[in-house]
Amino acid sequence: MFVNDAQIRLARTVDPRPMLAGCGFTVERDGQRHYSVKLDGIEVYRLTDLGERWVYCHHSTRVGGNVIALARELDPMLSFPEAVTSLLEGEGVAARAEAPVRPASPKPEREARPQLPARASLGVTIDYLGGRHIPRELVFEASRQGFVYPLNDGVAFIGRDSGGAPRSVTKRSADPAAEVTKRDFRGSDKKFAPILRGDPANVWIAEGGVDALALHALAELDGQPPPAVIVSGGARNKAFLDGKSMPETVREVLAAASRVTVAGEREKDAATQAAMDGARADQAVLAGRAAPHAEVIMWFPPEGQGKDVADVLDFRMRKDHPGSGS
Repeated sequence: MFVNDAQIRLARTVDPRPMLAGCGFTVERDGQRHYSVKLDGIEVYRLTDLGERWVYCHHSTRVGGNVIALARELDPMLSFPEAVTSLLEGEGVAARAEAPVRPASPKPEREARPQLPARASLGVTIDYLGGRHIPRELVFEASRQGFVYPLNDGVAFIGRDSGGAPRSVTKRSADPAAEVTKRDFRGSDKKFAPILRGDPANVWIAEGGVDALALHALAELDGQPPPAVIVSGGARNKAFLDGKSMPETVREVLAAASRVTVAGEREKDAATQAAMDGARADQAVLAGRAAPHAEVIMWFPPEGQGKDVADVLDFRMRKDHPGSGS
């Protein structure tokens, strides 16, 4: 399939609100040009009408792009030309994309599973993660565990079931100019949280795969055993801690814990900080129920050391090893 420049420019002007509504989202005006895109009352995206085109971003990360990128995020199986064509034909992705997971009522487990592309060499993944101060040896270990999966254009973090099958896949692009730098593969079930193995008594819940690797790198800098890390995928995700459907992989990690640390982040403003801290507190409560003999604590980056665990590692490396990293 081929699309020309004129088609691409026109696709970027398409109003994405019908597409989002068709995928189960509600879209509410929030200002003269801005819209709040919610799922089950929780804001997922921010949408802006720039007049000649529309753009979006994630509520929590502010990462986003144009409506073509949005169409491909809602349906990662769409190629770029397919996304352009579907927008121009007025179909968006509602007709072919699975609706986002809505756990309001019990449903049979979905048959769709995320499909991994052919495994790439570790070269691009090592270079990308090395730019985040993740040692090569740690990348090898995380790959051996099945936590890291190398891609030709970045890295994927894999959440697996008790049989080792991939059940959730989150890609981080190595190209900072990519329209979408982070996305979940279609068919991912967020309750199957990626787990980076470590000291079973010391368990952390972090929001991203790079944060998990950074925790291991920081432990190495301090001469401490690396912790076991459960990757939540976001403060609002509590599916992996749901007592009724908690995967056995997560249950086993929490059951062995003596301490569970929920990693917080420094948000852009006080209102967002309060909302995210509330969501993290909910995670802490649920984790405490699954680990009744463990101490559960919250952690935040020290003042002046960035917004998350990965930033703290960057701060430490620049302080202790000037000139290192990007």
